[in-house]
Parts: sequence; C-alpha cells; structure tokens
Amino acid sequence: MPRDHVTAGEARIIGEETAFNSNETSSTHSGEKAEQQGSENPTKRKAKCKLMQIRDDKSTSDVVLLIGKDRTPFYLHKPILSIASDFLRAILVTASRSGDHPIPMPMITPEAFEVITRWMYGGGLLLEPEYGPSVLDVVSGTKYLHLDDMRMKILDHVEGVMERILSQPVISRTTEEGKRVTNEMNDVIRFFVQLCNICWEDDLDKLVKCADWIIRGQDVDVGVLVPALGKQVGGRLFIAAIIQAGKNNGCIACDVAQQSQGVQATLDRIVSGAKSHRV
Repeated sequence: MPRDHVTAGEARIIGEETAFNSNETSSTHSGEKAEQQGSENPTKRKAKCKLMQIRDDKSTSDVVLLIGKDRTPFYLHKPILSIASDFLRAILVTASRSGDHPIPMPMITPEAFEVITRWMYGGGLLLEPEYGPSVLDVVSGTKYLHLDDMRMKILDHVEGVMERILSQPVISRTTEEGKRVTNEMNDVIRFFVQLCNICWEDDLDKLVKCADWIIRGQDVDVGVLVPALGKQVGGRLFIAAIIQAGKNNGCIACDVAQQSQGVQATLDRIVSGAKSHRV
C-alpha cells in the first residue's frame, strides 16, 4: 500500500543529504548535478524524491509556518525542519510547549522560503534568476535560519556567475552587444556589493573568491580604488574582499600603508575575526 508519510528511517537517511549536503549544485551546474545523481545511493535518491513530493502536502504536515508580512502558510514537517536547522528545532520545541500553533516568521519572504524549503527537503539549490534581489532575500533567510551550508553553496554559485559574466571579452561599448555586456557586468558587481553588505564576516573567504573575478576579469586597478575604498564605499566586507583579492593578484598598492591605512586595518580585523570564529 502506498505511504504518504515520511518514516523515521527515511528522515534519518535524508538528513545527511538535505540541508547539510555540500554536493548539491545550483541550476547553473545541471551537468554536474546529473552526474552526481547518477552515482547517488538509490535509497537516498528515493527518499529525496519522496520528501519533495510531500513537501507541500497538507495531509502529512505537522507544523504550519506563516512566512512574510502577509503570513503565507507553509505546511511542513517537524522532523525535516529539525534536521535541517538547529535554530528551527529550537523554535519548534518552544512552540510545542505552547500548543503547536502556527509559527510566524515575518523576516523571510515567501519566495525565498520556497527556495530554502526545496533545499531542506533534498531538492538542491535552485536560484532563478541566478543573481539579484531574490537571491539576496534567500541569503538573508539562510542567515535568519542559520543554514550556513546553504549560504556557502549560494556563494559558490555567485562565484560561478561572476566568473562567467566578468570574464567575458571586452566589447566596444558603442555596439548594442557591447552595451548589453557592460550593463550585465555592472549589474553583477552592484549585486556583489549588496551581497557583501548582508553576509557574515565568516563568509570573507568565499567573498574574496568572488571579488577575484572583479580584479582578474576586469583588470581592475586596485591602486586607483584604494582611496575610494578608504571611504568605506560599499561596506567593510566588500572593502576587505576587494583588497584581499587585489593582494592575491599582486596589487602592490594594497600593501602601501599610507594609501590604504584605514582599509588595511579593517581588512586585518575582519580576517582575524573570521579566523577566530572558525577555530
């Protein structure tokens, strides 16, 4: 007889592969994803498929989360949420003591939570569009829910997007294609500035890898940027990522104290803080 519920065994199996699966890929790496799925344990693959099928099935739900300012209901499952996030587990335990009422979470948009629940239920990372305000909302949601592995995967995705866009050949801006490419490059850099503003200091290493494509892909003269960065344009993590990427690419100006004293002090503090958090 077909089953509509998730067994404890399936929840245990999928637990290792949902929220904490660093091998899941985004929609921009479908080839790698197909290859990984082909070699995946059949039992785990079956459990993942089942979880995605029941994700929005009200008949199997045992908890309701009211997401966003409009309190959009999501009918979900305590075992899966608890496996995915210690933060959610704590909230669910507290809510159970007060009578299992719907749990409001106004800080996350419904659209972002849809992406997050897909990840938690083993469906992988799907970001459409691949960068922009909607991705920033998802990152904010992962911070709120303490889904660090998912945020790391998003930053890997962003690095791939920046590599693809910023490593394009420089085309004359007088042509329509040249204008399109230039606008796309500017858009992704502006997105990265905004991304840095909402990330944790622990994310610096990943942000430096992204910033590396601003330096390498656009052949940016960081020495010219140093005075502007000293005014903290774009926020301290953006500053730190750009300066460190410049150092990684041999920018002598990034080591000149009189040019970057404020920036260097900020960078050293952030790098040292990020390292101490990882210990």
